[in-house]
Amino acid sequence: MDLLLDDERLGVRVGATTAADGDVHPTRVDAAILARRQVGLAGARWAMAEHVHGTEIWSVDSVRSSVTLVPADIVVLERARSRSGSPSPSAVAVWAADCATVFFVTGNSLVGVHAGWRGLAAGVIQRAAAIAVGAGPIESVVVGPLIGPCCYEFSDCDVAAVAAGVGAATAAIQGVTGAGALALDTGAAVCSALAEVGITPDAAAQGCTGCTDDGRRWFSHRARVDVGRQALVGWFV
Repeated sequence: MDLLLDDERLGVRVGATTAADGDVHPTRVDAAILARRQVGLAGARWAMAEHVHGTEIWSVDSVRSSVTLVPADIVVLERARSRSGSPSPSAVAVWAADCATVFFVTGNSLVGVHAGWRGLAAGVIQRAAAIAVGAGPIESVVVGPLIGPCCYEFSDCDVAAVAAGVGAATAAIQGVTGAGALALDTGAAVCSALAEVGITPDAAAQGCTGCTDDGRRWFSHRARVDVGRQALVGWFV
């Protein structure tokens, strides 16, 4: 795992898994294997949602949530204990192959976002930022690994839809693939959405899920139709 944030003052860490850490898909991986991988990487089970490429929100509020999938692309984990008195899950993750993953960190909460292009077009980043602000001042924003324009051929109408959703000019979020075709620059789209709400990311994974290290560092659905998934994981320490 690449540790992208280690804030001792807040007692929070955020890290991005790699292909070397193994597949962390929440339903395709055997439950016992997945549990061992999660605990081995973050010291605890992770609460994970079933991403649906939208703007749905899941507030993780009980210990059982660490093994229960809920349809959502925004997950909110608070440091506080659950109503039953049992400890809430201490780790939460958003998983992907090529889509953007983002964590907003406040003093007592973690807000994770899975941002596929449809989610970006629907304003998922801005909605998650508003939730984080409501939980307290945002202390840090971390962006996980995502596909680069070099490997992400895209249609002009869909680029325009994303641009409208992130408050950017189309030219600001488009690029060119290695083969010279029109591409979506997902990283630029994420930064545009953050800029629209006055936020700049503090840390970000560097590279492209499609081609960094000849495609060996991360899983990629778009570039290789990989079945494996990596995750951006946040946890309290």
